[in-house]
Amino acid sequence: MIILEFGSFVFGIWLTTRSRLRLGERELRAPFTQFAGILLALQLPLAVGMGFAVGGAEAIKFVREGLDPGASSSVLVKKYWWLDLALVGTTVAIVGVIVLTNLRVPVSLPPPPDDPVGVSDLRNRLIELEVPWEGPEAIPRDPNEPFTEMAIRESRRSSIRS
Repeated sequence: MIILEFGSFVFGIWLTTRSRLRLGERELRAPFTQFAGILLALQLPLAVGMGFAVGGAEAIKFVREGLDPGASSSVLVKKYWWLDLALVGTTVAIVGVIVLTNLRVPVSLPPPPDDPVGVSDLRNRLIELEVPWEGPEAIPRDPNEPFTEMAIRESRRSSIRS
């Protein structure tokens, strides 16, 4: 059973480092991958802690009764065989609920657009269409005029046109 708990510990640590986990056509995204990973990783420390606690308590009982505490290990295995199974089963059930309730269809982002259209591309296209170019160089500008005033003046001019 300790091998299963150690395997779930390693898988849980690996899962906490993932932001996405693909499962078939769906995926589990963070923070649910981290929640599931932490729960899986906690099985090993919990099992070891429970083993020490139960073993210590039973060894104290054996000593009080005047029996050999070394012989208590075979009695403990027979008496508490279900404890490890309950820990693993409960953890796997909780992780299963987390995974099944939070699986989502992967978000497919659209492909990036082609190269952005620059001013020179626009100018060349307008020339092909035989449309007169009225780009920034067509705006008469006084070198002493602040850029903001030129922008206000030009916006008024374009709003009058339309």
